[in-house]
Amino acid sequence: MNIKNVFSLIFLITSILTVHCQNKELDERNGFKVIKLGSHIDRFEGIKEIQSGDPNTIVGFWNTSDPDLGYLFDEKIDIFELGFDRTSKKLKSLKIVIYIKEPYYNPIVFEKFIKIYENIISVLGKPLGSMKDVRGFYWEGEKVAMALFTKAEELKLNDDGEVIGLSAIYLSFVSINSIINEAEKGF
Repeated sequence: MNIKNVFSLIFLITSILTVHCQNKELDERNGFKVIKLGSHIDRFEGIKEIQSGDPNTIVGFWNTSDPDLGYLFDEKIDIFELGFDRTSKKLKSLKIVIYIKEPYYNPIVFEKFIKIYENIISVLGKPLGSMKDVRGFYWEGEKVAMALFTKAEELKLNDDGEVIGLSAIYLSFVSINSIINEAEKGF
């Protein structure tokens, strides 16, 4: 499931919720630390564009040498995946990726996920709900939606017959206006 599908699902589920459930703190933050939705692509030096299934979106991986952006609470961030509107070149989605060299079912993965989840709750309050197809939760403001989820990236048997794997924790932000614009283009 790609980021566009995840956020489309979040939008559809949460669109029936009333305005009083919206998270003003999430809107005020408008992204992660100094990475703000709506920022121009030129702000992100060294972005490596990757193939995108959406012709309206430029997607790229980005790393930074800024130590303030290197961690999500106590967890080291491995990469940022950024999505920009192809026309305006403005940031419309941001995905923070933390890789864990353990199989998805390993308690270490769950413990790291829960620690991040609890830290987010201390800042934003409880999520609006949980995600259906992955272990995850979502929050929504009037302008910004955010999802925290984890999933297996790779599972295989090593030469000794032991299961080894790679899991990831994702924290994704998206501009709600970009979701609405994408939906309107489809009608």
